[in-house]
Amino acid sequence: MTSIYNKYIFDLPIIPKVVSDILAIPSNVNISSKEIEKILIVDPYLTSRMLKIANSSFYSRQREINSIKDAITLIGLKKVKTICLLIAGSEIINNKKDIFYKKFWSEAINTAFIAKSIACDTGKSVIEDDIFTAGLLHNIGQAILFNFSDENYKNVLNKMKSHKRRLIDVEMEEFGINNHKVGAGVLHSWEFPQLLIDSVENHLNISSHSQFQNVIDIVSISKLLSQKIDNSYNEELYNDLFLVYQSRLNLRQSQIDFYINEYYDDISSTPFYNICLDIVFS
Repeated sequence: MTSIYNKYIFDLPIIPKVVSDILAIPSNVNISSKEIEKILIVDPYLTSRMLKIANSSFYSRQREINSIKDAITLIGLKKVKTICLLIAGSEIINNKKDIFYKKFWSEAINTAFIAKSIACDTGKSVIEDDIFTAGLLHNIGQAILFNFSDENYKNVLNKMKSHKRRLIDVEMEEFGINNHKVGAGVLHSWEFPQLLIDSVENHLNISSHSQFQNVIDIVSISKLLSQKIDNSYNEELYNDLFLVYQSRLNLRQSQIDFYINEYYDDISSTPFYNICLDIVFS
């Protein structure tokens, strides 16, 4: 397995240590913008992008933001984490003009926002930002396999749709490994928190032995809800799984209907949702 895994990450961009350091800061720890500035300032690219976002039309301000410390204060640590991750993550896929790039990031971002909302609905608001990050990263292995061979991965996607099969099963036939294993291995090599690694490796798995199973359940149902929203959901393959997650999380049908029919319209008009889209699609 190690040799197979290494083959697919050989040409993968190395994520800046700055991003790993930012993500390693627990959500419930108070840390000053000055301390965050010390971490970010060593990466000119991230710093310039952060300043650009702080001075964009998404934020109201009385003067131009010229320091990264002021940018962090304006944006907030929780959103700085997401922005750093999106900036670095958007470089993983080489061919940004391919339709896969748009679908990949649209699902990742939608899953993250839904997961954060469900975290609040289910009493997990203390770690809602960690769950948001888990949703954002859950399908990173797909990007890695696509980056290794976009032609082969398109064959995987075509087979999955035409034969109504699970993505991970077709990936195993084509690559000898699936996106869950590749993604988890990459996050481990980047020294990301175990919660994120487990969420990537075990999403859509109802019988994992992770201590973060509740987080995995939230990310999993959020992924399926995002697919329901964009009409890519396969009811035949995933309906039983969906109902298990709904039951585990005690989500009422009225809540499910809200996410499918109304949530996207609500969230798509919020500034931060559009900032996330702008980062990966600009």
